[in-house]
Formats: sequence, C-alpha cells, structure tokens
Amino acid sequence: MAKDEHWPGMCARCGRRQAYSEPFDAALCPYCDEWREDACGDPGCEFCARRPARPSLGREVYPKDTALRRAARLAARRPRTTHPLR
Repeated sequence: MAKDEHWPGMCARCGRRQAYSEPFDAALCPYCDEWREDACGDPGCEFCARRPARPSLGREVYPKDTALRRAARLAARRPRTTHPLR
C-alpha cells in the first residue's frame, strides 16, 4: 500500500484521525470501528484473508497492535446501534 505524507488521514464519517494496522496492512477508524478500505478479495492474501469484520475484533489475533487495541477499547465504551456481526 502506498502511503503519502497525509496517510492515513481523517475519517470521512466522523472527522477524526484514522489509524493504521500493520498486521492487516489497512487503514481503520478506531472511533467508528470500521476499516477505511475494502479487503482485496484474494483468498490467498496474507493480510485480507484473516481480517475480521471490525478492527476491534482483530485485537484477539494481534494483541500488540496499538490501532486494534484502541479500536477495541473505544468499541467497549459505546453501545452498538447496529447488528453485532456487522
């Protein structure tokens, strides 16, 4: 993934700073608990094949990833208004 000087930038949904998860090579918004880019769809991709539906669920797989830990911490603080398996 090519990163420019502003990457990962601001979340288009909530306006807060996004984060980057190195194990999944993807930008995410820890506040919205959403990935900011789609998975590639290749079942053999070492990054996308293991990527959970929400960043907060990735903490179990990679407990040392700070972006995933933050997403999990923020997700635990707020009630879910959507389906839990989204």
